[in-house]
Amino acid sequence: MRLGLVLLLSLSAVFCAAATMDLSGDWKVVLDRENRGGEQTWFASELKDARPVHLPGSLQEQGLGDKPSAKTAWTTRIGKELLSDPRFQSYIQSEDFKSPFWLTPLRHYVGAAWYQRTITLPNKAHSIFLERPHGKTTVWVDDIKLGSCDSLGTPHEYDIRGIQPGQHRLTICVDNRVGVPVGDDAHSVSDQTQSNWNGIVGRIEVTSCEDNDPWVFDDVQVYPDIQANTITVRVDMENAQGLREGKLTASVQAVDADKPQALPEQIIPVSLKDKQTRIEFTYAMGKEVRLWDEFSPNLYTLKLQFEQIPRQGEPSRSLYQTTFGMRELGVKGTQFTINGRTLFLRGTLECCIFPLTGYPPTDVESWKKILRVCKAYGLNHIRFHSWCPPEAAFAAADAMAANFGLSGWVARTTEQKEA
Repeated sequence: MRLGLVLLLSLSAVFCAAATMDLSGDWKVVLDRENRGGEQTWFASELKDARPVHLPGSLQEQGLGDKPSAKTAWTTRIGKELLSDPRFQSYIQSEDFKSPFWLTPLRHYVGAAWYQRTITLPNKAHSIFLERPHGKTTVWVDDIKLGSCDSLGTPHEYDIRGIQPGQHRLTICVDNRVGVPVGDDAHSVSDQTQSNWNGIVGRIEVTSCEDNDPWVFDDVQVYPDIQANTITVRVDMENAQGLREGKLTASVQAVDADKPQALPEQIIPVSLKDKQTRIEFTYAMGKEVRLWDEFSPNLYTLKLQFEQIPRQGEPSRSLYQTTFGMRELGVKGTQFTINGRTLFLRGTLECCIFPLTGYPPTDVESWKKILRVCKAYGLNHIRFHSWCPPEAAFAAADAMAANFGLSGWVARTTEQKEA
């Protein structure tokens, strides 16, 4: 595994043929202070002594948890020595405790919390999507355990294709104890800037397939080559419905509505022999390719359509769309280059500083506001220190670049698994 600083152009993908059912709203919650809920099968029936809670949101902002004090077990190491500093004793010993170093939430809770509500699954329900839980989630539909996920920076998604449509009990256990070994002072988990909150923010929804949609797209990656004026497209396809032969149609269009540019379709024969199939092909971008950089933020949209060659009946179709830019990051001596030109990075540090909520926003407009401030100070990138922002941050960077000339480059520290 390799740890490094990666400069990325934001990519936003859309499953075009998916229908969604919003699960935001009123839920019930029980705090599991002794971590007994799994052993006592709390998921198998309605939660006892549950309290109402609204999702998306956190427990702490809704008054659930313990009142902070000098004895609270904070998720941090740096700054704890200040609790014994005489200069701060009036704050530390006060009934209204205030930390001199890290964010002090209204309430504090670290451990498992069980969230539950009744849902009605539609026909062809595909997955349960949790955009930004904090932290580890384990999900049950009735007595069926769907699995667990502990990602701190990407959505948690659970496959429900084997579950019958109709009314069900959905139970989600969220555990915000530090499980991923990022360190107690990493801003992805610590109380220093955001709080070590418990809850789910962002999109909470059930996705389902529309008619004749086999949901074959699992992941799509686009790799530009500005020397050859091409892109290499790597498509991971999932064959859960026993499909066989088909065709993949690829088309590219410039995002800029004032300068339309549509490129020819390319058809790629596909044979889905296994449950997981990787397709890789090269797409010619033409002689008039528009390069992306800080001062010319040209974006393209790649559209993919898979169509099954039917043995009988109507063909099955699945659609996918993603945004990309034609650019090449390089190095010349001790300097970075973008498309061969020296790139002068003018950036700022973002340590997940959101004191009003204790967690980052997941909507595009909030991130546009942040990026406008960066632009006003002449900055062209952000380094997210020991945490990764939600997808909305990258979508906002794309939109700001396309509309206002702000660079869509966002610097973030990531852990990459080598292939």
